[in-house]
Amino acid sequence: MHSVCGREPTGDSSTLLTLNEDGLPFNPLNTAGGLNLVGLLRTELARRGSADDALTRFRAVWGALAGAAAPGPDDAAADAAGESAGEGGGGSGSSSSSSSSSSSLGPGVVRIDDRGSGGSALATVNAELVEQQKQGPAANRLKSVGRYLRHLGCFPDRSAEGLPEALGATLAMQAIDVTAESLATVAATLAHGGVCPLTQRRVLSAEAVKNTLSVMFTCGLGEESGDFSYACGVPAKTNKCGAIMIVVPGVFGCAFYSPEVNAAAQPLKGWAFARALSASMCVHRYCQSTAGTSLFDMKLYYGSPANAEVGNMLTAAQSGDLMELQHMHMGGTDLDAVDYDARSAAHLAAAGGSLTVLQYLHENGANLRAKDRWGITPLQDAQKLGALRCIDFLSKLYM
Repeated sequence: MHSVCGREPTGDSSTLLTLNEDGLPFNPLNTAGGLNLVGLLRTELARRGSADDALTRFRAVWGALAGAAAPGPDDAAADAAGESAGEGGGGSGSSSSSSSSSSSLGPGVVRIDDRGSGGSALATVNAELVEQQKQGPAANRLKSVGRYLRHLGCFPDRSAEGLPEALGATLAMQAIDVTAESLATVAATLAHGGVCPLTQRRVLSAEAVKNTLSVMFTCGLGEESGDFSYACGVPAKTNKCGAIMIVVPGVFGCAFYSPEVNAAAQPLKGWAFARALSASMCVHRYCQSTAGTSLFDMKLYYGSPANAEVGNMLTAAQSGDLMELQHMHMGGTDLDAVDYDARSAAHLAAAGGSLTVLQYLHENGANLRAKDRWGITPLQDAQKLGALRCIDFLSKLYM
């Protein structure tokens, strides 16, 4: 990626065309850098013989980040293969198996099939907004930037149709329908190391997430990136419409939207929200201790030992850690214990697609028909995931 753009903040508005000493856009989060990445995406897809175009691939990955990905196979080995495809081989992201077409697009994107993204739920493009943008100043500015990049010889797609199609794809990507909830899910996926918390599917490799968050930390707010990093100390990305996405690695991700922006096109209330977050919680990257402060540290546990025990059991059930679950059961932990949402080990095992844990729970008398506070049973959790073996096992018990 950094053959077509850098990774440094510019100190300028993200819409201004400024190039580094190598004649490349400073970072992928400004207009020029983003356009170059779309051009690179096109050339990589063509080189791999993918059935996707750049827009379809972007929509598939964004949909997966936001929790809309179609469920994968009920097979832990498939998940392991997906992770190794994204993280192994020096970050190439492609599987070494000739029988598998699952690979990444450059370093980091996993579980997307180069034969096409038909198996993934695609993010929705607002066609009406695209048409409005084509007639407005944003399209003219984008065309000017693209033509200048091509004139300088740093636009990666040298084909005749490369720039026009990259421009069209970029406008469409900017018109993808996003809600505060879906944006928060994307942030949570990044906070979770590339695994979507809603689907429990890995979308990005750990290396890709690290690189993404690093650029967000230094460049995510355009010319105000330095001020934000100093005041709030977390990776974030904003847009000129008033949205902000904040990632606290290993803890949580969140999003905030309010249309008011300042002179630098940064969200006024989003800034205020981030400041309040940093002032009340230990989220700043360089906040090493809460001693002598009123800051709340989410990485510390403030509850009772009993609640911690239930949490550890549910974590073991969801991750398929049968040995830890057996150890806790032998130590007296109740297999039917639930958390504040009335979700039991059976719910978490089904949601995680762990058949061996469900079998152990059944053999030891756990209630596999329990309902959580939303009335959801373990079978319904397994059906939501598409875990076929778990569905088959639980369906027989429900007869």
